[in-house]
Amino acid sequence: MGILASKPPVADERIQKVSDLMLLKKRDIASFWKIFRSFDKERVGIIPLEVFFSEMCKEERNLFGDAIFDLIDTEDTANIEFGEFVQGVCTFAMFQVVDVLRFSFFIFDKDKNGYIDRDELDLFVRTLHTNGVQGNIMQALKAVDFNGDGKFDFGEFSAAARKVPDGFVPGFPAANEYV
Repeated sequence: MGILASKPPVADERIQKVSDLMLLKKRDIASFWKIFRSFDKERVGIIPLEVFFSEMCKEERNLFGDAIFDLIDTEDTANIEFGEFVQGVCTFAMFQVVDVLRFSFFIFDKDKNGYIDRDELDLFVRTLHTNGVQGNIMQALKAVDFNGDGKFDFGEFSAAARKVPDGFVPGFPAANEYV
């Protein structure tokens, strides 16, 4: 069947598409397979998403990660297959800093009205900062609300990333490069 094999499975449409886009070679896919297999403890060809986040990414599962896998349309929201793993990693790797900002903005603009309001901002901060620094970060981000309307448009959100990069970590670890 190939799942237990030490060689990667035959490239499905998903892997082929990513390989073509990213100019991946067979050795690159083999490297992905080696990593994938190391976390596929049961050797059944899937990794539970909880394992992907906690053991591989060393992060708690969160809205950012779930949204990446929503983008690539996984059939099983609890597990990822090899093709989904390759596509998810490559999708995130292709994001430029501004793409991460737009992606973050899209995730937290729950009602898709073009603004992140106070409730959505609170969710953003609580999601990113589970270690108790929410108050300080929230205060700093509120200070960046330039027009004082209590909500952020994308321009204000981008400015906040430059002005308060710690407010965007860990969901936005590249924020320091953005400053």
